Amino acid sequence: MRRKPMMNALRAVVTATAVMFSPSGTSTAWAGENVTLNIPSPAPLSLELNAADNFGESCRLSFLLRNETDTDITSFVAETVLFSDQGQVALLTLFDFGLLPKGRPRVRQFQVPEISCDRLGMVLINGADTCTGGDHTAQSCAAVLSLTSRVKIKLEG
Repeated sequence: MRRKPMMNALRAVVTATAVMFSPSGTSTAWAGENVTLNIPSPAPLSLELNAADNFGESCRLSFLLRNETDTDITSFVAETVLFSDQGQVALLTLFDFGLLPKGRPRVRQFQVPEISCDRLGMVLINGADTCTGGDHTAQSCAAVLSLTSRVKIKLEG
């Protein structure tokens, strides 16, 4: 018999009118109203610095890439600048991310010799050097490229 009052209380909570709040905290709609949520769609081309691990005298950078464009990218090469934790340019290079199939995530790793990950402050994607496949160009890929980092090293572009 004790369960019945708890079930009624639970039923009351579930059926109570709910208020949805915007990020500013003001109410925007009551339950039962039609609400359109503006959930951003994934970036057409995303590059995430997923891991940075010291490997001997080198820093191994792991990137997760997602191609959500309309076609495969047959070759993606990015002009990349590595900055020290003091903000100085440590290396200017090209990272060849290779084939990026449409709708399928890919992980690419680059081992940077004679640089400790602990001493890196930022990876700058200075631009797309090459982006081919379908109607892709270096400029079109650079325009839709989204950058994020899961490590303390910043990824900017």
